[in-house]
Amino acid sequence: MWQSRTEEQEKEIFALKEVSEKNDRLVVQLERDLANAVQDLGRTGELSTSIETTPIQNSDTSLLPILSSQRHRLHERVTNLEQTVSCEKAKNLSLESEIEKVRAENIKMVERIRFLQSTDQKSYNVEVGYLNEFGNSKKMTAHDKVTLNIGKTILASPRSRSVFFSYLLILHVLIMLVLYNFAFNQSVMRDAETECEYKFHQHMLDKHGH
Repeated sequence: MWQSRTEEQEKEIFALKEVSEKNDRLVVQLERDLANAVQDLGRTGELSTSIETTPIQNSDTSLLPILSSQRHRLHERVTNLEQTVSCEKAKNLSLESEIEKVRAENIKMVERIRFLQSTDQKSYNVEVGYLNEFGNSKKMTAHDKVTLNIGKTILASPRSRSVFFSYLLILHVLIMLVLYNFAFNQSVMRDAETECEYKFHQHMLDKHGH
């Protein structure tokens, strides 16, 4: 479960990085467009100023509304680009924060997995070490060696320990059922004997009057 969660977080980090890089490229492009728009706006302003300072002729009067409208559109474009750049930068900051958050969670999860694995390994080493010390402390008989080997096999893995525990549990349940059945049968037999004695006693009283 922990391994699956770690892989999912790594995929999420990779996806967030791709989105962040894409947004970075978009911000760069928007900043270029903004710079070009500012330059165009400056050129349009200079052209409009030069036209306003030049004596207006008959045909030139029609250019003033066009240039003013173009300057207004460029100004709106610059404003929109500035807002878009600001919005994309905010998104990038949010994505970077999310990436750091996911990375921190991933690191914590990996550390927890390593801690659990090291704890299981230490517990197993202590148990096996105790058995080894017991085996080396004295010369064992064949019966002791068999018992030691069985103990090592049981403690070799969590799966074998679970199987052994399940076996003991089932064995105890069976023993309890056998004992209960034996006690029940003994009780039935005692009741039957008591009833037979009572009937025999009644029969003797009926036949012999005492």
